[in-house]
Amino acid sequence: MAQYRNVAAQDGTGQWSSLGARRIAGRSEQNAGIRKRPSPRPSLTSEGASATILINVVYNIQEQSKESNAMNLYGFQTARRIVSGCNSLQSLRDHLGPLAQAKSALLITQASLLRFGFVQEILDQLSGLGIETDTLTDVLPEPTAANIEEMHEKIRHRPFELYIGVGGGSVLDATKILSVLKANDKKVVDMLGTDLVDRPGVPTVLIPTTSGTGSEVTPNAIVTLPDEELKIGIVSRYLLPEL
Repeated sequence: MAQYRNVAAQDGTGQWSSLGARRIAGRSEQNAGIRKRPSPRPSLTSEGASATILINVVYNIQEQSKESNAMNLYGFQTARRIVSGCNSLQSLRDHLGPLAQAKSALLITQASLLRFGFVQEILDQLSGLGIETDTLTDVLPEPTAANIEEMHEKIRHRPFELYIGVGGGSVLDATKILSVLKANDKKVVDMLGTDLVDRPGVPTVLIPTTSGTGSEVTPNAIVTLPDEELKIGIVSRYLLPEL
């Protein structure tokens, strides 16, 4: 019976081969009924083996160090400025910085939030700075591309210099997308994906009324495509708010 080994072995020609699963009993030996035990492959001396092991250990450490350094490198981007804390909304005007120089601002929210006093408080602070304001409340829950395009058509020719989103993730995402639609000659569907927004849009201030979505500090905005039963994101650094 022929013998097979998955290691380097001496073949019928007397030459060493490193091929795996090589047949090592020659045909002439089989015919003669002779089975030779293959000669053991010469092994490294203990000193040579130790040197080889040491070299491998050093090499592995170097490679692991390179991989570790590569894994430790990362980037992070978020809103230009974050203000948080009890009653921070009451001092919004103090945190606007250069944005306070805007002549007109659009407050984007949902109609259900208008009954709460904080929306009017924001409008009053902006008015106190001499900023003309208007309000847009057409954002649908889980806004669709069509919903955002319709809102854009309403405001595209208005000279707003600041967009302020007040609400949950749907409102904040819509505010970010409306901002870049103003400055980019593209439809919403043309920007779906990563880094497909060419230019920054209208500066934005995002004020969350819920916790969990993180839309106010991320470069993402989610759009619903009901006909395709999909929710797809737009990812761009130009979606990050000023405040």
